[in-house]
Amino acid sequence: MKILIFGKDSDLGEKIVDAMGGLLSDVDVTNYQEVEKQIQEFQPDVVINCAAILEPEAIKESDVNVWHRVVDVNLTGSYHVSKATPIGSILILISSTAGLHGKLGDSSYCASKSGVISLVQSLAFEGYNAYCISPARMDTKMRDKTHPNEDKGTRLLPETIVRIIQDVLDGVYKPGDNIIVKKWEGIRVEK
Repeated sequence: MKILIFGKDSDLGEKIVDAMGGLLSDVDVTNYQEVEKQIQEFQPDVVINCAAILEPEAIKESDVNVWHRVVDVNLTGSYHVSKATPIGSILILISSTAGLHGKLGDSSYCASKSGVISLVQSLAFEGYNAYCISPARMDTKMRDKTHPNEDKGTRLLPETIVRIIQDVLDGVYKPGDNIIVKKWEGIRVEK
C-alpha cells in the first residue's frame, strides 16, 4: 500500500512514516499545482494531510496576513490535497478538537480546523473515501512552541493517532467520520 503524507515538518507525519512507511512530502500544500503533481507522480493508495500551523492571537490584535496564512495552510491546503486525490484513494485529513469549538486566542486555527471537519463530511457525500481525525492537544514541536509551559502529561502521543490511522485503513470507520481523540476521554466518532 503506497502512502503519501503531506506535512513535511509534522511530528505526526514522521511517526506515520516510521510506523507505516510511505513518503513524507516536502510539498507546500498551499500550492495546488505542486500538490497535484506530487499525487500524480506518486500514485498513492492512501493520502494523509497533517500539514498545519498555529499562530495564537486575539482577533482585535490579529495580523490579517497571519490569519490568511493559517487558513491557507490548514483549510485551503486540505482542499488542495482533497481535490488532487483520486476519489478511489483513501483520504485522511487531520483536524483538531479545536475545530469543534472556539478557544481564546486561537480563532484562525479553530475556524480552519472546523472547516476541515466539514470538508471531510462533504467529500464523503461526493463519493470520496475520506476520513477526519481530530486529536486533542498532541505532544509535538508545534505544541511546545505555542504552549511552552503546558504539562506534557496532558498531551496525546502522535503514536496514538498513528494507531487510529491504521484502524481507518483496516475499515473500522466509515467515510465522512470525524474521529475525535482525547487523552482522558478516549475516542468517539461524529458523523
